[in-house]
Amino acid sequence: MLLTVASQGTGVPELVDRLEEHLGWLDRNGVLESRRRERYQQRVIETLRDRQWSRFFEAIPKPAWGQLIAEFFDERLSPQQVADRLLDPHMERDAETMRTQRTRRARPRRRGARDAMNRVRAGR
Repeated sequence: MLLTVASQGTGVPELVDRLEEHLGWLDRNGVLESRRRERYQQRVIETLRDRQWSRFFEAIPKPAWGQLIAEFFDERLSPQQVADRLLDPHMERDAETMRTQRTRRARPRRRGARDAMNRVRAGR
């Protein structure tokens, strides 16, 4: 522990020395490099996430987005279910096929993101 009094400048040089000493230890032991790599990786992930979201969102006409959200809300889907439907257009069909095979009776297919997008594009 170091005591400092900034208004008098007491202990500040010692504090700077200790900080530089600690920084040297972090560097020599690879901790600094590891932290830099972790921050770099996080920035790459954030950049990818932001760009992918922008591309996804720009590809959907604004009225269609509102209609999709309204339909998903009306179906009482969780945000995770909505993301699954939007990211994997085959997921809903595959899940429905599995349910039909399991129960041995046909069920009507629920309207999903692809159907909603087609209806918006067709002006219905």
